[in-house]
Amino acid sequence: MTTQHIDGFILTPSGFIRGVLEHDKGRVVRIDGTSAPEYDVRHGAQDLPIVLPGFIDTHVHGGAGRDTMEGGDAAAQLAKLHAKHGTTSLLATTMTAPLDEIRHAMRGLAELCVVRPEGGSYGTIYRVLGAKPERWVAQTDFTNDEAVGYLADRLARLGVEDELVRAGAVAGSTVVIGPGSGVVFDWEPTLTSTAELITAPRGTDVRLDDNRRATRAERRSEYHERMDAKAEARAELQREREAGLWAADDEDAIGPAEPGTEDDDR
Repeated sequence: MTTQHIDGFILTPSGFIRGVLEHDKGRVVRIDGTSAPEYDVRHGAQDLPIVLPGFIDTHVHGGAGRDTMEGGDAAAQLAKLHAKHGTTSLLATTMTAPLDEIRHAMRGLAELCVVRPEGGSYGTIYRVLGAKPERWVAQTDFTNDEAVGYLADRLARLGVEDELVRAGAVAGSTVVIGPGSGVVFDWEPTLTSTAELITAPRGTDVRLDDNRRATRAERRSEYHERMDAKAEARAELQREREAGLWAADDEDAIGPAEPGTEDDDR
């Protein structure tokens, strides 16, 4: 864990605090401090940073000289510019245009690839979403080692491995490609990924090791067992609440799944 911290005025759901925000690979892991009046933030910040949540923009046509209607990598490039200025989520928006132009723009958006950590009671999985990786795994014969190695190389060239590293994945982490149950496997970094360069001895390739790995069917079965166990746990909590075993203060414990959990496949 490579935790870093930011010292300053931090906006939380309860208001500003003067304190420290700790983060690891882009994810907030802890916020600690004391309440700070907004007047102090506005007039006493001086050299201290003001830390705010990322902005969400639901209507974005372009940026960085690019336009969503261009298709290709336009959406990825404009998203990078908006991220530099604090917008961490956006909805790439098209213009009224002939159907062929709309389809061209949508094909460009479909090629975008997203790596999303999904944490839960049974550990973190890393979900990969995108037209290319989902199409590639559908085309791969997982009984053929050469085909599997070729898939790994294609994912690395697409940048999936670098995104997995940034999301916190390590060798052996569970990765799911596609929505829902998708294709489940244990991630083995290639030599070009940051994780491999850090963890593997010089001149070795862990993909060639003769280690016993769970089969695809075994990994899928384990994944479904975790999901079933979680669903049963939620149902049990609901039954206990209806039976009056939960006080009103415990209501949040059985509320809807938060974004980023295994149940958030929207």
